[in-house]
Amino acid sequence: MTRLQNEPRVIRGRLGAAKKRQSLGDILVEVCRERATSAEWQRIAADAQQRHDEQGALKDSGALRAARPVEHG
Repeated sequence: MTRLQNEPRVIRGRLGAAKKRQSLGDILVEVCRERATSAEWQRIAADAQQRHDEQGALKDSGALRAARPVEHG
């Protein structure tokens, strides 16, 4: 009986129909990737990686400033 109950879920999983819940961001990425050519997607991904890296650098520099002792002149 359990096998009969699980079979539709297995079939949907093989067809790609069974998807876990996704955030809006995940869905936006999926839609953009489907609509973009390979070259466009590579540029988008490179831009996103650059922005991500820049944000990390800004966070790191902020942490360094916060960790430095303040000199009183």
